Amino acid sequence: MPLSGAPGALIAYEVHEGPAGAPPLLLIHGFTASSASFVSNIEGLTRHFTVIACDLLGHGGSDAPDDPVAYAPSRAMERLAGLLDELEYESVLVCGHSLGGALALRFALDYPGRVAGVIVINSASAAGDAEWREETRESLGQLAARVRRDGTGFLKKTRIYPAASSRLPADARDALVDAFDQLTPAGVAGTAESLIVDVNAWESLPGLSRPALIVIGDRDATFTGRVPALLEQLPAQHTRWMTLEGAGHAANLEAPAEFNQAVVDFAREIGYLSGGGGGGGSRFSRGVKAFGLGLIAIGLALLVVAVVFANRDDDTPAAPAVDPTPTVVDEVAGDRVEGTPTAGPTEPATTPSPPAETPTAGPSPTATVPATTAVETPAAGLEPTQPPAPAPTSPPPPAPTATPTPTPTPVPAPTAMPEPSPTPAPTAPMLTPVPAPTATPGAEPTAPMLTPVPAPFVEIEGPASASLGEPVTFTVVSHAPPDEGWSWSGCEPAGDGQMCTVTYSAASCHMVTVSGRFEDIGELTAQHIVAGGDARC
Repeated sequence: MPLSGAPGALIAYEVHEGPAGAPPLLLIHGFTASSASFVSNIEGLTRHFTVIACDLLGHGGSDAPDDPVAYAPSRAMERLAGLLDELEYESVLVCGHSLGGALALRFALDYPGRVAGVIVINSASAAGDAEWREETRESLGQLAARVRRDGTGFLKKTRIYPAASSRLPADARDALVDAFDQLTPAGVAGTAESLIVDVNAWESLPGLSRPALIVIGDRDATFTGRVPALLEQLPAQHTRWMTLEGAGHAANLEAPAEFNQAVVDFAREIGYLSGGGGGGGSRFSRGVKAFGLGLIAIGLALLVVAVVFANRDDDTPAAPAVDPTPTVVDEVAGDRVEGTPTAGPTEPATTPSPPAETPTAGPSPTATVPATTAVETPAAGLEPTQPPAPAPTSPPPPAPTATPTPTPTPVPAPTAMPEPSPTPAPTAPMLTPVPAPTATPGAEPTAPMLTPVPAPFVEIEGPASASLGEPVTFTVVSHAPPDEGWSWSGCEPAGDGQMCTVTYSAASCHMVTVSGRFEDIGELTAQHIVAGGDARC
């Protein structure tokens, strides 16, 4: 792999060429992983993008200096910007998984002119707040000390070791194992001490000026629990989100076709790829602060509560023995092993019906099973502990009496639900459920009903490119008219303000913006990037 940067702090990268003129997509992996975190996505993404996959300092083929300062966020941002300079890319679409998601957001905040949009996949470190930073720093310090003292061998006994995963595709698992085996104490410790906590930019997220897509693997219970607060913190007018049902922490590897399609759709929606450009039919839900976030929180909670146990496929290869108790490493890097499902409410006596083959608009509470709990927040301590013994599932039978009693009719146990089969291009689900009914004492609990609720939206329809000297027209599409009309920027309003026109005279990237204020939800804004002349945007 070629290297970029200064001697002693070089980072490895690979460029996967796309079609002629394909715009660049930068991929950033997570803690203890490598660019192999996207191995199952490269082929599909290069049909539309020129893909740059890099290894973070201390990972993969990159250098692993002893000085922890080399891993600091400011240095990491400079290395990414330097890589783009070497490749002569002025602006890129940036996508990060786990720790890479926090890096991608930080890069978009520090270098907004170099980012066309940002995609975040299951990143608890990006969603952590000030309290998370305080709780995490001490545990990561303990991890760094142990790695320096004992080496990295003990990490292979934790659930983050890729060889222990049964959910990763074989090629991705093998590549990640190779990268894991290259880890050095200096690289792991430096990243743990200087990057994971300090790269978090929670307080700065409201100032994000670039479009963002949050990708949620709904089996990653810790991240789904933080999504409502993350969407609340990000600016609503720039933020979209979608769920990959049945996918865990490594959602992009577990559902590669669906993830790739989401990236392409997002790039088209923001005008980064031709063939789209913010028109109607968006696959994504919008991050709206004043409306729907409470419903999102309820929906996410219901997803965790309404899970059922899933049988493991008979042909699944046996995983190496690992301690089932999460350690600090599991919770920093993300648990890649199929874990124990979160216990849900007692199921009704009837056997649940099998799930429909076609994805529905809302997530099915019986179609997801939390597996690899992808947690980046460390727990206290390093040593694994034994899990508590499970509670008995039923009380002991009563002692027999002289009077015979009727034989009770056995109640069938809930049947494990098969995992839904991925489809090449699923419809993004809406996590906006109707509140669950109040429970009746003594009644058998039932699975909550998740009914889609339309979310407020504002979008701009129009071309992604325009010839110089020729007028172009843009139209606003919205769920409802605003209270005081539309406000346009970058073009001249026409007619009743529903449209605007502009004629470009310079070959450059131009921005068209429309906003409207709504009494119940505040101001919503949409932006559309237009390539004037032969500009590449």
